[in-house]
Amino acid sequence: MHRCGCFNYLGSDSTTAGKLVDLDTDNQVQSQLWGLVVGVDGFLKGDFVPRSFNHMHDACAGLDCNTVTGDTRLIAVWVSMLQNVKWIDDPLVRQSDFIQQVMALRCMPGFQLHVKLNVYNMIVASKSEDYLYGRVVGTIFAAVSKHPLPYGPYKRMLWRDDGGHVPFYVDVHTKQVLLDFANSMKFDIQGNPIGPSGGPLYLLQYNGTKRRCEPLSNEAYNLGEIKLGGDLYGNYWLQRTAGIIALSVKHKAIETIGNTPLAVIQQKSPTHCEPVLEERQDGLFVEAVGNRVARKEPNDEWNVKFRAFQFGRSAKGVIVKTKLIWPPGDLKPAIDIVSTKPSGNDGISSITFRSSNPGEPRREEQLDGQVYKYDITAQQGGDHEFIVRDLQISTLVYSEYPFTPGKVTWYEHVYPIFQQYANLYPVMKPIINLASYEDVTKKMKILKHVLTLPETNPNYMPVTRDLSPTKRRMILSCDTSTTLAQSTPNLLKSDGMSSGYCRKPERVWREAEEFGQTPTEKERVKNRRVAGRVLAKSWPLPGQTPVELHATH
Repeated sequence: MHRCGCFNYLGSDSTTAGKLVDLDTDNQVQSQLWGLVVGVDGFLKGDFVPRSFNHMHDACAGLDCNTVTGDTRLIAVWVSMLQNVKWIDDPLVRQSDFIQQVMALRCMPGFQLHVKLNVYNMIVASKSEDYLYGRVVGTIFAAVSKHPLPYGPYKRMLWRDDGGHVPFYVDVHTKQVLLDFANSMKFDIQGNPIGPSGGPLYLLQYNGTKRRCEPLSNEAYNLGEIKLGGDLYGNYWLQRTAGIIALSVKHKAIETIGNTPLAVIQQKSPTHCEPVLEERQDGLFVEAVGNRVARKEPNDEWNVKFRAFQFGRSAKGVIVKTKLIWPPGDLKPAIDIVSTKPSGNDGISSITFRSSNPGEPRREEQLDGQVYKYDITAQQGGDHEFIVRDLQISTLVYSEYPFTPGKVTWYEHVYPIFQQYANLYPVMKPIINLASYEDVTKKMKILKHVLTLPETNPNYMPVTRDLSPTKRRMILSCDTSTTLAQSTPNLLKSDGMSSGYCRKPERVWREAEEFGQTPTEKERVKNRRVAGRVLAKSWPLPGQTPVELHATH
């Protein structure tokens, strides 16, 4: 159907739930959502474009916070887009001027729906009826733009020292400032928002030098009071507003707001005001375009783009660079910076990376490759270079894995990988026992189906997102269905396998004897030694139980 067409139902077309996927065991703070469908009842639905969360920090307030674990205290944000959008043909659509305005834009070049999900208060107490449930509030924005919008409609940002941020934008046509306070809110252990204490809040044009409250009485500086929660909607304020505050701006202020930093000021007394959230004095805001995480093999080359704004407009001449923060002390990372390109008139800059073989630095942990995490710095012209707040990019570089197609064996290649998955996920055993050659052989069709699905498909086994493409190709090269008669001349190769077939040596010996080709004792001993070495590698380390083994990525 044409992308501008309509449907008459809401809900996912798949019976498979979306998945939350970590980049790696060593990086669980940039997780991505895969296979999630987001919709508005009676209006639209679409596929959430996988992207990692950021802006995670402790948002718990109150004396009871020390009674809950860190996961319950944390808040984070996903900002992404909707693709494959389906518009729903519902009578309510025709009754809403707002919805009609959005639908009128949907066929314009550059139209995009942006999604911001604020997640918080995940319950991890195993005895709670809400175990592993959390809270989500968010917004969907419609925008038409020639250039990518990495943070949806928001092109400016307010920051606070103790975590949290407030993205905002200025609508010069309606003379309004729209601010999103969801990630800067504080909550009690039940997830109820707690209003700010210590005095009223105001949005000011602010140069960072004044601490007294004279600007509050000047309408050219004071853009209005900010009321978070309170008696506006009671405890339901956040759910109903998603933290959005809209302030009307006087004509005097709208003339200068496009070149002046803003701040949220708290009036603690008639003569004492302190900034709570501040925009950078130079007005710069930098964000990655697309994904902040990547999975790469040795000798890959890729490009990461960024977009810089200055007081809401595209910023030219901004150079972004990387600063390696993980692994600590790594003087020879397996990633080289090939080139950097400063931002042009569209504000878009880029860094080009190239990977090499990281070796096996995490072999003892039975983890493939290495994770590299970078802070991002930015500099405009000859100005001071600074670290961009809450912006890191990470890449998992897989270890080089040589194999010869047609000479893949169960014990040497496939079993070491599958055994660890079987140990780590015993719940899969009734479906498929990955440690059993017979069961894998019998159900290879299912495995091949799963391993050949697109990575974005929610039915693609989430844990195997960390299985390198080379290892996946190796597994898929196994042909366990071909009959022995087709490969009789090649049965007794030194690897104990028929060329092109993923078979156990013992099975080959039994079938070979039926054809009158009995392997020598020397060949039997050699193959047993190969199998023994592989089994020893996959055995639990001292002090570990099998279920504690990490999966081979």
